[in-house]
Amino acid sequence: MSTYNEKVVIKLNHLLRKMLYAEKGFEKAANYLKNKQLRDFLFKISEQRSEFAKELKNEIKSFGEEIEHVGNLTGSLHLMWIDIIAIVSPNTKKAMLNVTAKEQYMTLMAYKNILADTSLPLEAKKVLMTQKVQLEKDLSKIKELQAKR
Repeated sequence: MSTYNEKVVIKLNHLLRKMLYAEKGFEKAANYLKNKQLRDFLFKISEQRSEFAKELKNEIKSFGEEIEHVGNLTGSLHLMWIDIIAIVSPNTKKAMLNVTAKEQYMTLMAYKNILADTSLPLEAKKVLMTQKVQLEKDLSKIKELQAKR
């Protein structure tokens, strides 16, 4: 039977994988765009996800646990999906905004799930809450850009 800390670390490792794939996904989406302002915005989010991943790694280590270095099929498929829709979509900007908005939403749901654990250690909760607030801001900005299409 696993301990509470191990269960929390499993969830943190899940978020870590999401951040690592999000970093790659935002970068990939940005590379398909011609609009410099939008491309720079997505690159900024990619860099931010890299920072989030570092923070999550530190939290996992604070539990005395190992970081999982395993990819996942869903993340790999998502990266391939970005390539596919960029090729077949008549409107790359719209397609990239749609795919990034969906990914942001799914990531927010993962954060809400782990933050629902009321016994989550305070330091971990602070890190996750700060990241969640930024994820919400980024999703709002993406939705705003979608509305301007």
